Amino acid sequence: MVALVEGDVALVSDAGTPTLSDPGAALVNAAWAAGHTVVPLPGPSAIAAALSIAGHSGPGFTFLGYLPRKPGEMRRLLQALATDPRPAVAFESPFRIRKSLGLMAEVLPERPLTLARELTKVHEQVIRGNAAEVAAALGDKARGEITLVISGA
Repeated sequence: MVALVEGDVALVSDAGTPTLSDPGAALVNAAWAAGHTVVPLPGPSAIAAALSIAGHSGPGFTFLGYLPRKPGEMRRLLQALATDPRPAVAFESPFRIRKSLGLMAEVLPERPLTLARELTKVHEQVIRGNAAEVAAALGDKARGEITLVISGA
């Protein structure tokens, strides 16, 4: 962490994308906790990029695709995640993100999550916290491609 205080640092692994099923998640969490920004490198998928910077480790991960549009279906999905130890990755529309975060705040109020918007692009934004904190930090206008990483139980 001393090197990070003094300048930019890259986390590189010879075993694929760092922090996916390796101890790099602890380094990512420590960097976030110390107030540093963690930025992904462009890769094959927003899923891998978001997971690599979220710092939510677990035994693998679950990909949910786009979140359900109907509140009842989304509530059931979130309730199923309540006991799952794996982080869950989902895509969400900028037009529905506020409603989705609102439901997450009701069903999983203290669950850490990471919202990654426009990854590896000019307007990249990464927000970490619980659903209410992420919604507050997102502000009024959400644009672009959104990937959510919901921490495992």
